[in-house]
Amino acid sequence: MSKPTLKVVRNEAQTSAQIFLYGIVGDYWYSDSPVTALNLQRQLALLSDFPIIHIHLNSPGGDVHEGLLMCNIIKASKKEIHTWNDGICASMAVPILCSAPKGRRHAAKASLTMAHMASTCAWGNAIDMRDVADMLDKHDDVIADIVADGIGITRDAMKAKWWDGKDHWMTAQEAEAEGFFNIEDYDIADIPANAKEQPLDKIAAFYNSNSNSKPTQINNETMFGSTKKFTALTAMAKLAVTDITPEMVKAANDEIVADKIDGVTLVLDSELEAVSDKADKVDALEAAAKVTAQTIADLQKKVKDLGAAPAEEPEKPVTEVTDSTGKKLENVTNAYETSVDREIAKLRGK
Repeated sequence: MSKPTLKVVRNEAQTSAQIFLYGIVGDYWYSDSPVTALNLQRQLALLSDFPIIHIHLNSPGGDVHEGLLMCNIIKASKKEIHTWNDGICASMAVPILCSAPKGRRHAAKASLTMAHMASTCAWGNAIDMRDVADMLDKHDDVIADIVADGIGITRDAMKAKWWDGKDHWMTAQEAEAEGFFNIEDYDIADIPANAKEQPLDKIAAFYNSNSNSKPTQINNETMFGSTKKFTALTAMAKLAVTDITPEMVKAANDEIVADKIDGVTLVLDSELEAVSDKADKVDALEAAAKVTAQTIADLQKKVKDLGAAPAEEPEKPVTEVTDSTGKKLENVTNAYETSVDREIAKLRGK
């Protein structure tokens, strides 16, 4: 079977796109492309220009907490979302499947669906075990509400039918009769042999064995379902950052523009540094201009204040100057009495 993956296929002609959630729900299963709420949200954001989204599932289930968030993301979306059981929808994958409205849930003829109660591992004393059991009851109620609402029955009816501690496997025909989905005429995903007779951990192992420990490789073929798009980006991905030239970046940007993808532009680090340096210089010039403007404003205010103040008494010219004994000083010309002189004269009693 194909490797567990989360990929996106855009269909411009039909204004719809497909998201493939293949694998175990949660990021602790060491899948090379985890089926998580964050990845789902990112893919929906990438497809914001498509009104119709088809979410294809092939999963043995997994983390309840991660799955509940994925259910809420689907339910909260304003788009027309369809869910598809391409092979197996078991355990936590069932409420994810049922998060789409009735009439928008589909399944392949050769598919299986399995519903059961939540389970966990626990350690501790009797009180701890009772607390864990109470916690699981709460999880079962929430999961039952999602599924029951999806297939049109009450929570109590849902729990009475499937919450008995057993794994309830259904063929596509049986699940369709219960209201889980409508069968469509297609076959797409592999299913483990004798799946109905195998325990869930064996099914999970079947899915996980096809993953590897290498980091997730995001490429254009996966994201856009085409081997011919963004050849420049593909070539750049195989090079070290230091080997990428401005010409290669320009070629990649030309392809992005040609494909009419808005809001995406590639730049080199050196270009970012140059822009950053220019921004710093602009900030410094703007700061200097603010200081200059303030200085001019201060001087203008000072001139205005001086103009409004009363004129000082003009200083009286004197024709002669004497020393402290009263003797006339010779050869003194152009002498003027100052306010300081007058104060001294007053102190001397003159």
